Amino acid sequence: MKLTASNIVKAILNLPKNEWFEYINQKTTSQVRVTSAAGPEGPIYVERRNPTRHGNGVAKKATLSSAMIWRIANAYTPNTPINFDRVLAGSYNTRSLLETLLARTPEFYWCIPGRIELTNNSSEIKRGHKHIVWLPDSPHQNGVLVEHKNSNEQAISEIPSQTILYDSLAVTGQLLATGMDINVKRRHLQIQIALIEIGRQLGFRTWIAHNDKGFQYGTKKVGELEGVIARLADERVLAAYEEAIVAEIFRVVVASTVKS
Repeated sequence: MKLTASNIVKAILNLPKNEWFEYINQKTTSQVRVTSAAGPEGPIYVERRNPTRHGNGVAKKATLSSAMIWRIANAYTPNTPINFDRVLAGSYNTRSLLETLLARTPEFYWCIPGRIELTNNSSEIKRGHKHIVWLPDSPHQNGVLVEHKNSNEQAISEIPSQTILYDSLAVTGQLLATGMDINVKRRHLQIQIALIEIGRQLGFRTWIAHNDKGFQYGTKKVGELEGVIARLADERVLAAYEEAIVAEIFRVVVASTVKS
């Protein structure tokens, strides 16, 4: 299943109207409520206040940007706890507001999974940090904050699960024959590999220029990597746009002619 920004915006706009919601962290006395959204993918406009201050505090306006919403949406897969601060790298001063609202939508729960701490050759599971988990098959009551207890039995590793080894790119005479500086060409191919990996993580397939598909990457050629589109003509998404396929074929033919 793929979560999108529009899914998140729709769910948050469906929260009870004009209701003030407390933060997940009980030590924080601030509250937030939704006012409106600019479009199906945001931004979302909210207000926040601190009711412990005189006169319930003055409500201040804030904006949950589309970019922040998309970053969170792209990070999610079902039943995988997400730490907002880690995903957003500490950026966006409204991230706690988005976390508070999303956790009250029916498909999202808050949880505190364990944290795997590695020391030399030993590992230890310690109490972790607050996460939000997406459980689309187990919705709860709208507007209610619910803890997912089963996540307490999970443990989060803070070590990346995948690493791209760019040095496995084969630098051969084929690279030099292009007339491009070898370091520039290497970086060009590194970026191509990164785009393929990003697309694969997001559930997409990637089109790589014909001239780059033959380069060796590890034990395979770039064109043989998982998620790389073999032929644009075989893609159903372009079936209704024959001019797009023709344009790409023309570009490749021209490029080959110029190269020859």
